[in-house]
Amino acid sequence: MAKTIALAASEATILNDLKIYKGEAPTFSFTMSPVVDITGWTISMTVKRKGTDTSALLSVSGTIVNGPAGTFTVALTTTQTKTTLGVGQFAYDIQRTTSGSENVLSIGRVSVRQESLNA
Repeated sequence: MAKTIALAASEATILNDLKIYKGEAPTFSFTMSPVVDITGWTISMTVKRKGTDTSALLSVSGTIVNGPAGTFTVALTTTQTKTTLGVGQFAYDIQRTTSGSENVLSIGRVSVRQESLNA
């Protein structure tokens, strides 16, 4: 099941808490606020058990949808939400990882809930 969630991101870092179900394949759609041209940026999402952990459970590349409009997406697969993460609370961040211009755009918690069907 695909699900798109619209969120804001900023070079000043915005807090967004994400809620999904185990086994979903969500696409998180971000728009920079204020709008910033992100053409040429490299963006990634990292998910950890706790924000202080040194190793990530998951690292996913973002996709720029419209650079001049400041929009990008990060998509998770069914396997990532069902097997890699599973049910639980996790810390995530979305970062611009372009060399020389690294900064956090969004942070928060990912809540993965048990799905009611096909448990």
